[in-house]
Amino acid sequence: MRDQEARYTEVIKLFGLVLNQYRLYSERHPAAQLAVQNFQARLEAILAQESTFTLGAAGRRLIVNDLPLDAKQNGIAGLQKDYERLAIESLTFEQGSSGDEIVAFFKLMALPPKNLQEKGGFARAFAAANLPHVRLGTIRYLAVGENDTVVENAEEKAPAKQPRRIEKMDEAIERCLTGSSDDVTFDLERLGYELERNPKGVAQAMVRRSLQMDMLKIIVKAVESFLEERLAPLYLHQGRDLSQPIYALVREFKNALKEAGIKRTGDLVFPLERCADTAKVELMVKAYREGDQQALENSARLCRKGAREQLREKLADLGAEGAVFDRLFPETVKRKSHKVSVPLEELEELRRIRDRFEEEVALRVAQRTEVLQQERAKAVREKERMAAILRHLGQALVVVDIDGKVEFMNPATEKLLGIREADGKGVALRELLKEEHLLVLAKDSLNGDSRDAVQEIEVTSKKDETRQMLQRSGVVIETRDGEIVGMLSLLNDSAKQQRPAELKPGLMADAGS
Repeated sequence: MRDQEARYTEVIKLFGLVLNQYRLYSERHPAAQLAVQNFQARLEAILAQESTFTLGAAGRRLIVNDLPLDAKQNGIAGLQKDYERLAIESLTFEQGSSGDEIVAFFKLMALPPKNLQEKGGFARAFAAANLPHVRLGTIRYLAVGENDTVVENAEEKAPAKQPRRIEKMDEAIERCLTGSSDDVTFDLERLGYELERNPKGVAQAMVRRSLQMDMLKIIVKAVESFLEERLAPLYLHQGRDLSQPIYALVREFKNALKEAGIKRTGDLVFPLERCADTAKVELMVKAYREGDQQALENSARLCRKGAREQLREKLADLGAEGAVFDRLFPETVKRKSHKVSVPLEELEELRRIRDRFEEEVALRVAQRTEVLQQERAKAVREKERMAAILRHLGQALVVVDIDGKVEFMNPATEKLLGIREADGKGVALRELLKEEHLLVLAKDSLNGDSRDAVQEIEVTSKKDETRQMLQRSGVVIETRDGEIVGMLSLLNDSAKQQRPAELKPGLMADAGS
């Protein structure tokens, strides 16, 4: 028994290996060819002793030729998930299975959900493949006993299998993507409750399945079909408004797409918006037919423009006068001479164009904002770099504005004059020093009287009554237009340093950039 279980387990592992290789590579890739050859060799060894090799599912157990296998063995859990995803009950390989048949079978199992959906689901695609020595769903198992033995092999006697009940939206989406819904039932009340309470979770479940645009469109189409075919009839029968949960789903879906880096969302969300509009219109038409004016007016308060044109046409088909629509939406009433009839298809196209335009504008604004932020950061870095250079300058440097107020002084100036920049910034020099001729000289320079002069001046600090003889040389600060906005002065202690070379004539600091 254990030897047989080991042989079966080895085949299951090779089964999963082939599937993985086929999902990664084509069937002509050496790794895929080697994997399928090893599987076929093990399968032929078993079929040489047994007429068939059947893999069946019984609840959470995998049954191979009536022998239950330990679910903890490698490869078994993965195969069980594939069985559940493809709705396979059992699979049988018969003697005479050729290499071409096995390759065709694994290519079919490895197809992406999109391709399977296009083929009508796995069961239909399998039937179309016409594999004479591989059979699908021929044996069902009723139960497995406590000692891991099959209680009954019930190919003929088993009652009809109870359909699996789907209670979560992500499972409903997966079922709509991978195949037929005939073998499942939907708990619509629970699914509707999840959509209403957790639209963000549903939107994220949609995006998690793929970030490829083509696949996202298929996912949206599947959700739209589920909403229209399953949930909408239930909500309409109960008189409940399904449009609001769908609108909430649209908002969360847009957010999830943007977080995933997908910019153009108009084509993706439009089918869901249309589905919400249709649900709204059907509810309002129902209220009109039943003569429930209050329900009709309540629905009109939350009716989007996209749904109003549909409603206008529906009411017209029912023979309702235009006044009924106008009473519901008085803001849309216009003079008849200005009334224009636009086909619904054109309105939908205009909405798509509007959404693309808004997305393009948002993208351009974001790009321009990023450029401006980069330029501002560069300017700040340049300013900080220049300030650092001036602060490490060995000579004392003072910058005053047009009114003679200190705008900047470096550490050398603080040491020379005995004044901290924090105390002197924004303060006129005459308030910092007892001697006024420094201010006079600064003003003279600003007026152009001694633009390039190097002069000796005597100053007395208010802080400690220290008198010093200083050498001063300076230039005015002008804008690009020649407007004088300040004065830059270099100060040196005459007792410690010989007279510095004069600044080059005509040197100007550009304050216009």
